[in-house]
Amino acid sequence: MRTIAAVISLTLAACSGDQAAGKSEPRGNGESVELATTGDVNKLTASELRKGMSEGADGDAAAAFRVARHFFRAESGTGKFEQWNLIAAENGHPIAMENVATALWSSGDEFACARAIYWLRRLQSTNTQAGSGDTMEAEKLISRVQRDMQEPGGKCDASSGGGYFFRGG
Repeated sequence: MRTIAAVISLTLAACSGDQAAGKSEPRGNGESVELATTGDVNKLTASELRKGMSEGADGDAAAAFRVARHFFRAESGTGKFEQWNLIAAENGHPIAMENVATALWSSGDEFACARAIYWLRRLQSTNTQAGSGDTMEAEKLISRVQRDMQEPGGKCDASSGGGYFFRGG
């Protein structure tokens, strides 16, 4: 699980750079919103959190991802990050999709690895539609997960005893 947290932490830090420079984050509808004013671009004020949760629950991928970043920093270990990151992925946020895929793949469970491939294919499709050049990276990750699934005793072997990423609730 430390590996998962490290990968997600690096991903979140990488996407924080533009916001730290005072830029706004694009929303799915072509608009953009200014980010938190709390001094930490990953922590939202109470009103920003309520607004982000409402917008994210209503399908706004960027808002759901901001809420996920907030919980990653503010309430780590509560399961709220995973919940909101999954919502962001379901809403179409590409970084959230990669986070979900990475976490599932890292769990070492055969079913979770199959779900990781699903999320990577969805990421690849999203990147293709957006005209992003990241489709090759998704394809490389899909190949790695498939290889792990086929390798006896490998990371995704059903007998490896891996657990699931998502906690109860």
